[in-house]
Amino acid sequence: REEKKKLMRAIKVAAIGNSFDFSVSEHEVDLSTLKERFEKSLREDIYPDDLEKVASKILSSNTLLYILDNSGEAILDRLLMEKIVESGSELSIAARSAPIQDDITIDMIKELNFSKLGNLFPAGRSTGLNPQKAPRKLQEKLEETDFIISKGQGNFEMLSEYEESYSGRLAYILMTKCEPVSKTLGTKLGSIVVYFLE
Repeated sequence: REEKKKLMRAIKVAAIGNSFDFSVSEHEVDLSTLKERFEKSLREDIYPDDLEKVASKILSSNTLLYILDNSGEAILDRLLMEKIVESGSELSIAARSAPIQDDITIDMIKELNFSKLGNLFPAGRSTGLNPQKAPRKLQEKLEETDFIISKGQGNFEMLSEYEESYSGRLAYILMTKCEPVSKTLGTKLGSIVVYFLE
């Protein structure tokens, strides 16, 4: 189906966008080769590759929560969010409550008019979303939403501690930037990952 194919491509583009991270010491970003590496990544396979599962889950979900990560990739996240809204899902968007490293904040996404796409939720002040310490409204949204898309390694490291609560309704989209996360996901360092939690 054409709609699913477009969603799968937008998911992959958003995943590749997670390489635009200037805050991880083990991960170097070379701006001079960014375009070339981006185009190369589009042609490459990803692993784990749950693109089709994630696209299908988006299409079958009435409500979806998108947890943002780095400011540098937000424009690519927005492209995916637009496709999500077009698919008919009611979208909610979470971003950091205050500046941390190069993560995008709730104030930044307000300025970028993300509110046109969905309801905005402050996600707290930690480097990854901690469900137990998140603001109450976001905790409620995490509990009730049909599907959660978690961007980035920081959110993965935090949310993976609470996976039993999100089985069948959580996907991680990220690039692995350190060995421990690569080992946990069974992939090599620098891999683009789209992983659906069964």
